[in-house]
Amino acid sequence: MASTCCDLAAYSTRHQGISDRQKRLVLIGIVYFIENISEPIGRILGQRLILALEAPLLTDPVRKLITGYYVGNVVLKISHFQGATQASQLIQELQSLAQAAGHTQPLLIGLELESGLAKKNADNLQFTQFPSALSLAACKSLATVQHVGEAIGNELSSIGINWIYGPVLDIVSDLTEPLDASSRFGGNASTVGSLALAFIKGLRKSCIASCVMGTLASTIEEIYASLMQDDSREDATQGTDPEGLEALWHLRGENCLDSLQLSSSVHSLHYPIQLGRSIQIAISSIIRGHLEFHGPVLLDCSNFPLESVECPKHAPIRAFLGDCDMVRLSSDHDLQIASIEAIYTAVESGKLSESASATAAARVSTLKDQCSSWDLAFAKRKDLATVLSINSDLSQVAYRESITVLSPEPSPFLNLPPTAVLVLLAPTLLSRAIPANPANAAASDPFEPLGRALSRSHPRIRHVPYTISGGLTSTHITFLNLASAIVLVLCNASSAFSEAQDELATSVRTAVLQQESTPGAKMIRKVVLAAGDPRDLRGDWAGWWVSCCYEYTRGALDAAAEVISGERVATGVLPLQLR
Repeated sequence: MASTCCDLAAYSTRHQGISDRQKRLVLIGIVYFIENISEPIGRILGQRLILALEAPLLTDPVRKLITGYYVGNVVLKISHFQGATQASQLIQELQSLAQAAGHTQPLLIGLELESGLAKKNADNLQFTQFPSALSLAACKSLATVQHVGEAIGNELSSIGINWIYGPVLDIVSDLTEPLDASSRFGGNASTVGSLALAFIKGLRKSCIASCVMGTLASTIEEIYASLMQDDSREDATQGTDPEGLEALWHLRGENCLDSLQLSSSVHSLHYPIQLGRSIQIAISSIIRGHLEFHGPVLLDCSNFPLESVECPKHAPIRAFLGDCDMVRLSSDHDLQIASIEAIYTAVESGKLSESASATAAARVSTLKDQCSSWDLAFAKRKDLATVLSINSDLSQVAYRESITVLSPEPSPFLNLPPTAVLVLLAPTLLSRAIPANPANAAASDPFEPLGRALSRSHPRIRHVPYTISGGLTSTHITFLNLASAIVLVLCNASSAFSEAQDELATSVRTAVLQQESTPGAKMIRKVVLAAGDPRDLRGDWAGWWVSCCYEYTRGALDAAAEVISGERVATGVLPLQLR
């Protein structure tokens, strides 16, 4: 078998008699199999590769990767689609292409679902907007979480998705850590495991496999640090605390662990040889050994640390040498081809074992048997409109169950006089409460739906936006002086703007206290709502009615308005500690 080169310039040096067109054909894989590698091993290697589409188009490069290199797995970016119909058509074309190319099993068609179907995923596909992971955790109902998982699965399977990237098993372990409220189930590993298990059980009812995310980050970092001190150590796991295992055991014990992706945070470790060994030790000792999980383990190689800027093509090889079963390729097509050719070269030279590749491909094949078949790939889909009508009610129930109140007394807005002026102070942020048109995001006020929902019970509402950087202005003071009731909305103060938002909250409390201290003044009915991160409520809120929703989507804000107005009693629980 002839040796190969992954670089076009180097290939030209060694093959002077070949035309430029022929050299390009080698790089895109049309000639490659004839000259360099047998078709069977090429098919095996293709099952270990994941292609992330950068556009909702079946382009020639994508066709060649699936038909020439037998790439067997595709991840879609749903935000690129104009609707469910377009997504469904593309998925059907991808599966038809794979079948015509002789793939023995359908493609795994994956979707990154770290944030549920909240935000623009729901809008772009015209899908139901379901609560985020943290909102589901606040529901306190595993049955609700499982129903939501099943409902999301029904909608995804209706367009041909058979694999999702999620749920996320990261826990919020640091009270000062910025929180992506849409992706995590909370701060307790046991609770995270139980919620993830319920969600996956729901997905499986729709024949969708999961790939749990955010696993073993700190463990790999500890192994890496140990190897950096002594590269020859054989006991690098000694003294490490395998974070995330409790949640993983919940899934493993119920046989609900389909596949897992190692945490992307490992990409911050800059020495690829030690990182590769760290990943290998974590997989062999912890995942295969302690956890006894023998399904696919994957790594996103698009951000993998590189030996040098000239050799980004080697990142997938590093992952394979670290015993990962699957790798997600870079989104750059030339780099995809160079990476695949580098893999072939590594197999030819014996650096990568053919038997190890066959074992990894068998794990992928088993996963495909679980969630796909050619009959399923081309089966008539469920009517999406019917599914949506059922799921809309479930989404509303879940949002209502998630609203959390930390004050023991009923809402102060019960029996608020109709003549009372209610001032809504809310930040200006990128909207997540868009009804159906993401193109209007920049111009939309994210808390306008909250104002409209509150106005159904309190018509004299004044919605006064504030900017976190601008703080409390004279305009805000003027409205506060008119107010009989106030709703102050805080949003993700644990972000980079935490200090500014804390200062604004303090300014509002001080201004209200001064007004109430004026002789003859009436007490103002005061509500604070954390819309995203409940840790925004760690200040001194004595005299305020304290409430929380976990995102500022329309469903969450409508449910929060019902509770604030006193129409509904909150039943949600805090999914993480505030202090």
